[in-house]
Amino acid sequence: MGKRRHAITNMPAKNKGNRKSKTKNKNATQNKKMIQSKAVIKDKEKIKETVVAKNIKQNKEIKISNEASEEIKQEKTAIQSGEQEKTAIQSDEQEKTAIQSGEQEKTTIQPGEIMQEENVIQENKKKYGLNVILIIFIFAGFLFYTIKKDGMDHIIELMDNCNWKWIGSAALFLLGMWITDAIIMHIPLKKIYKNQTFLNSFKITMIGQLFNNLTPFASGGQIMQVYVMSKEGKRASDTFSVLTLKFIITQTVLIVFTIGIVLSQFNFFKEIFQSWVWIGIIGIIINVGIVVLFFLAGTKKEFVLKIAKPFVKLGSKIRIGKHKLVKDFDEQMEKVTESVENYSKQFTLMSGETMTVALMVFISLFHHICYYAITYAIYKAFGNQGNSFFEIVTTQAFLMLFMTIIPTPGAGIGAEGGFLILFKKIFKAETINVSIMFWRVFVFYLPIIIGAMFFLPAYIKIQHNANNNKGKKEVKSSKK
Repeated sequence: MGKRRHAITNMPAKNKGNRKSKTKNKNATQNKKMIQSKAVIKDKEKIKETVVAKNIKQNKEIKISNEASEEIKQEKTAIQSGEQEKTAIQSDEQEKTAIQSGEQEKTTIQPGEIMQEENVIQENKKKYGLNVILIIFIFAGFLFYTIKKDGMDHIIELMDNCNWKWIGSAALFLLGMWITDAIIMHIPLKKIYKNQTFLNSFKITMIGQLFNNLTPFASGGQIMQVYVMSKEGKRASDTFSVLTLKFIITQTVLIVFTIGIVLSQFNFFKEIFQSWVWIGIIGIIINVGIVVLFFLAGTKKEFVLKIAKPFVKLGSKIRIGKHKLVKDFDEQMEKVTESVENYSKQFTLMSGETMTVALMVFISLFHHICYYAITYAIYKAFGNQGNSFFEIVTTQAFLMLFMTIIPTPGAGIGAEGGFLILFKKIFKAETINVSIMFWRVFVFYLPIIIGAMFFLPAYIKIQHNANNNKGKKEVKSSKK
């Protein structure tokens, strides 16, 4: 009984201990769960951070990939652009090579194949030879006249008293005339051919000076200039258009300048030229007519072809000995049409270059002033006084118009006679004949001599190349 009571008494204590133990276990379990929950949360946060980091990395990789692809696209575009540029350059080089090898317009010196280039000198050798003989004859004749008229002693005295500084000035004015003439041609040539050098333009100018003075009405200069340039690889239609544009500009400036200077010195002009006004009027009409014709050929080609047709037809009916002046009317009209069309195309392109044309006009004015100044320098060299520079220029400009209607090489005889008539009231009587001789040396004989020095090496080179090409063709044909 006592033990049972004791047992009963001790039961609550035991139960109490069990309760504590359970509570402790429960707390431990909760703590464990909390720790596990925190660990899970940390793991989730780590996973989240890993995912975010992964996303950032992927975004960076995507961005880098996009940038790389963009760079690749740009590189491809650059490569394509480079290939296009390379293709364009190759195309230009091929075109230049084709031009240089003579594949374009092989046998022409004028647009439309008007004249075969290999015959241009051969056909005119006889004519040039006769003209040279005539020039020598005129020079010898005038020299004989001067010696007989003035006497050798008087001529030697004039030379001793001559102011050679003014003769040197005349030489500089002549050089200035040649340089400005070359610049006028060089400007449009450089527009078409980027590798064109001024030295080459000067050479072509001097060749023009040579043949302008060897032929009546200065008609041979352009033909030979186109011929030489075609042998250098330039298209005949380009060079012919450049030279025609140059001609139009220089002639227009000449006419406007002459009219302007005459009006500004009208009282002097009326006193000196009252008996010779009609010559000046004829000269102006001829020059204006030529300029208008070339201008119309560039702007109104149909109108020019209508005018040309009856003249070509007339030429087909005219016989010189056994030969017709124009062998085949249809063939000649086809050549004329092609020539006018090529010229019109080039003229339109060049006339659109307003600044280029304006610059050519400005330089052309200096070109004419240099030419007229030669006469003034000779006037001063032999002690002449009393007339101003502009009065000498007015007289010389009028003489220039007179010379355009003289049908001899370099207007020979007419130039000397015109100078004597127009300047006899300006120069002293005892100096005028020697002055004419010096003037002709500067504006006529020196251009021929210096021009020949430029032309002969060019012609020798052309002949050498022609012989080489002929030899190569013969070798190829023998191999076949």
